[in-house]
Amino acid sequence: MVRFVHPGDGGIGHLGVERQTMTLSSLFCALAFTVPQGGTPPSYRVDFLGDGSSASALNEAGVVVGWVTLASGVNRAAVSYDGEPLATNLLPLPPGFTSSQAYDVNESGLIVGVVSPTTLATLQPHAAAWFPSTSGYTVQVLGEPAGDLYSNATGVNDLGDIVGSSGTTPWSYWVHGVHFSASGPVVLPGFDSAVDVNDNRNVLSSRGELFDLDTQVMQTIPLPPGNWMGFGGAALNELDAFCGYIQGFSSTCASFPIRWMPSVGWTFVGGCAQTTSATAINDLGDVLQYVYQTNARVQFEGIGQFTIGELIDPSQGNWYVQYWGASDINNSRQMLCGVRDATLTLSGAARLTDMNVCGSSTVAMYCTPKTSSSGCVPSITTSGEPSASTGSGFHVSASQVETAKLGLFFYGTHGRLASPFQGGFLCVKAPLKRLSPQSSGGSGACAGALDYDFNAWIATGLDPALVGGATVDGQFWFRDPSSPSTTGLSGGVEFVLCN
Repeated sequence: MVRFVHPGDGGIGHLGVERQTMTLSSLFCALAFTVPQGGTPPSYRVDFLGDGSSASALNEAGVVVGWVTLASGVNRAAVSYDGEPLATNLLPLPPGFTSSQAYDVNESGLIVGVVSPTTLATLQPHAAAWFPSTSGYTVQVLGEPAGDLYSNATGVNDLGDIVGSSGTTPWSYWVHGVHFSASGPVVLPGFDSAVDVNDNRNVLSSRGELFDLDTQVMQTIPLPPGNWMGFGGAALNELDAFCGYIQGFSSTCASFPIRWMPSVGWTFVGGCAQTTSATAINDLGDVLQYVYQTNARVQFEGIGQFTIGELIDPSQGNWYVQYWGASDINNSRQMLCGVRDATLTLSGAARLTDMNVCGSSTVAMYCTPKTSSSGCVPSITTSGEPSASTGSGFHVSASQVETAKLGLFFYGTHGRLASPFQGGFLCVKAPLKRLSPQSSGGSGACAGALDYDFNAWIATGLDPALVGGATVDGQFWFRDPSSPSTTGLSGGVEFVLCN
């Protein structure tokens, strides 16, 4: 997840200082970087997240968090589930607060960021978390350590650990790294700012140190050979690799995007510039970076380095990728970036998705199933490969539904949803299409099951939207006479059709 620290923001106090000397020729040698070549880079579809939007992070399901700037100038934290504009799903504010921004999201949908009583969320910020609930999200202000007045929350892992920073100035100059624990905010020893946290419970400091929340031990990573002011951390992956920038002393070519991996050490992932940084890293080792007033770039491990704009498929129209906008990349190589359209009338965030990714690797479960009157919690599974042309062989199945009741599968091609419906959640955006009802069969409690060969349905030709590359979201519905709504609902399933 991206925790980008702009080179120069906060000054040298945000850098791990380690000065070394070397000859000019050896300096050029050390700064040379090799971009591996081979393979074909992705070709990307653009999901524009709305005019005036900013995107900070996305999870492995492609859920995006960030904020929008309203017509009034107020920042509001928001979430996009399937590429819809962020303004569609504004996150709630706690009483007494006016603005908010969201900075990270985990795989369970827990979102962290800041809320503020001012119009601009980065002024007088207070760390906040948004927890998924049956009615959407509930918000909680996380507080500050004793003596500090302001805080932010910049990272959350799948264990629910939340980290960030705190200080005493209203413009977010941080002096403490913080772990927002269940018992309250705890200052992390030796930190001036906590950037990110992974599922190993390692916390990345802004200076490139790793702190283990279990052992309370700090690992200091020595800087590479050279004459450096220090390192600024941006993002941490699940394998304890991280990225950011390293700062030298030149007035014209001072900073370099760089990555550190436990088994490899330091690797420069771009050339020097007055202002540049790596901004995000995934578990494949892919790195996003930006060069001030030049472009945003991506280095795909084992493939090569590219400007992000050149990877957008021509079918998506003319989009200019803002140089500062590359903010996150997940393991499916979905990316977040800032874009503007060719007419310069629209400017905001975009989610980029590889148009060539399809099949069983894209299957994802999402949304909360409704517990039935008998205590059944429906479960969805799939088998085979979703295809627009094979005619059969991709089964979508539901188990643990009410026994011997009529049920059906319905779907749409316009994205995910999580809207309260019949005592549970409607997980699919309209317009919806329904397949023919069938009996769940079975005997005994929660022994019912439903199964559809979705490829066979495609082969009927009754839905022209089901073509290669289409993203399908679906859900099961069944009779539950003892429920107040007399109905039951599964969670959602999503997949992309191959040709």
